[in-house]
Amino acid sequence: MKKQNISFLSQGLTLAFIFAFFMPLTTITLYGDDFQTTLEKAKSGDPSAQFDLAYDYYDKGKGGIIRNMKQAAKWYYKAAVQGHVAAQNNLGKCYYDGEGVPEDREEAFNWFYKAANQGDEVGQCNVALCYEIGEGAVQNKTEAYKWYRKSAENGYAKAQCWMGDYYCNVKKVYHYGSGSKEDEDELLKWYNKAAEQGYVEAEYKLGSWYNKKIYIYSDSELNLKYNGRIDVTDKSKVDEINRKNLYFAKKWLRKAAVKGYIEAQKDLGFIYYNEEENYNEASKWYLKAAEQKDAEAQYYLGKIYYLQGKRNEGMIWLRRAANQGDEDARDYLHDILTSDD
Repeated sequence: MKKQNISFLSQGLTLAFIFAFFMPLTTITLYGDDFQTTLEKAKSGDPSAQFDLAYDYYDKGKGGIIRNMKQAAKWYYKAAVQGHVAAQNNLGKCYYDGEGVPEDREEAFNWFYKAANQGDEVGQCNVALCYEIGEGAVQNKTEAYKWYRKSAENGYAKAQCWMGDYYCNVKKVYHYGSGSKEDEDELLKWYNKAAEQGYVEAEYKLGSWYNKKIYIYSDSELNLKYNGRIDVTDKSKVDEINRKNLYFAKKWLRKAAVKGYIEAQKDLGFIYYNEEENYNEASKWYLKAAEQKDAEAQYYLGKIYYLQGKRNEGMIWLRRAANQGDEDARDYLHDILTSDD
């Protein structure tokens, strides 16, 4: 059996809330044959060779072959009509994007559906996406949920993260919302499944979830809103829970942060800055986000440097943040200049 991995095309989604999602493209490793051998096998009717020819050569330009999406779509089709699941999914993507064939979202949905009905988790996710946004099929939130769940249960990390988002936002299990303990367990289950596969968005969301729970259990009013799940007058119990929350927050945020995920870098920086008062560690993570031109990170980095006595470095980053429109940076600079006067 050939190994599957995924590349993506960005696509916005809504489900009573807005978040980023992707239209996946299925890939399968080549036999190892050269182009001519693969072409001969494809012409003989071998669906796996037809897919390899379409994807590796005409779609991705392997071996110096000029990319030709008309040829790619042609060979995807030949494999797809023989039931090749990855070809069905990729042909659907061709129709969805209008690459190699005229754009036709309904035809795209038909091919995604064929792959999905064969149990392909990528095709299932694409079917769910079409139902979710009403592209190629009549918008149907119930069907979208059904297919996302099928994809997630088949191990597809992006669909698993979507399920976590569902419980977080639709079921209102959001930091100090009204969701049930059962819904929170589902949220953590799906985010964990995706995060354990190294899916960076889930790593960040899982870390962020644990980080924000620290504030819930440290505030009697918030805890009461959060269904009063622990007695906040028992300080030793609150401290024990928050030590665990902090451990998991740092664990998962760090995993996302080292992959360059800006929001994780900033959250990790804030933990070290605000909760642990470790300015050196905080500045390290803020610097990574600041170098990616994130204005908020530039503001905090400049502020930390200034507090550490690194005035010149601090002013540089504060000005960069202010020049991007960060109001906190502008106010901080104003206060500095006023006090200097």
